[in-house]
Amino acid sequence: MQESTGHSSAALSLAGVHKSYPHPSGAVTALRGVDLTIQDGESVAVMGASGSGKSTLLHIMGALDRPDTGTVRIGGRDLSTLSDRELTLLRRRRVGIVFQFFNLVPTLSALENVVLPMALDGADRKVMTRRGAELLELVGLSHRADHRPAALSGGEQQRVAIARAMLMDPAILLADEPTGNLDSSSASAVWSLLGLLAGRLGKALCVVTHESAVAAAAKRVEVIKDGQIVGRFNTAEINHDPSLVAARYQELAT
Repeated sequence: MQESTGHSSAALSLAGVHKSYPHPSGAVTALRGVDLTIQDGESVAVMGASGSGKSTLLHIMGALDRPDTGTVRIGGRDLSTLSDRELTLLRRRRVGIVFQFFNLVPTLSALENVVLPMALDGADRKVMTRRGAELLELVGLSHRADHRPAALSGGEQQRVAIARAMLMDPAILLADEPTGNLDSSSASAVWSLLGLLAGRLGKALCVVTHESAVAAAAKRVEVIKDGQIVGRFNTAEINHDPSLVAARYQELAT
């Protein structure tokens, strides 16, 4: 396996991360000594089959779960030193997460969904509204600010979710199969938007996916199998070609 390189001030770094879960038939090991570093402004795709550990990895990266052993740092800060409350605040303020199923509150408007993290932080309403409006404009949805999720298309809902994820100016943006619930046209637009925002704002971006078309747009692909990173490659070396990404992935994952 190739070594991951980086330094302590990286947007995100994992070293020797292990994670197991209890099961009636015995503990199930989800991650086995994962090392991974993502720098500011870098886009990375984690590819793996169902059960490979990629969702557990995203939860660990997003501070949604703690590893059994190993070190996780966001912006150089060791998460093992944080209390549960400190971890909650860091997750809200320093990590933006986009999920496959949008996770929007159905009774709130697009704008209200976007500013929800700031509302939980007790921010001033005028500040929240201004920031939310700026982000909706950035994702091309200013005209839909007052619409509830049911009145939005899948692609529009995901763009609202992206705006919400960017609200607190996070150190890293994580996306969990962000295009898995969209048609191909909407999927392409959403991934382009994620990459554009991450690049323009200098954010680290990590997307967990099994889709080669999505992975091809990232700078680097990390291949996970049986809870381990078994290989990685730069997509520029194969011209960001989805078919070549799929072939390279199969080669490394077999």
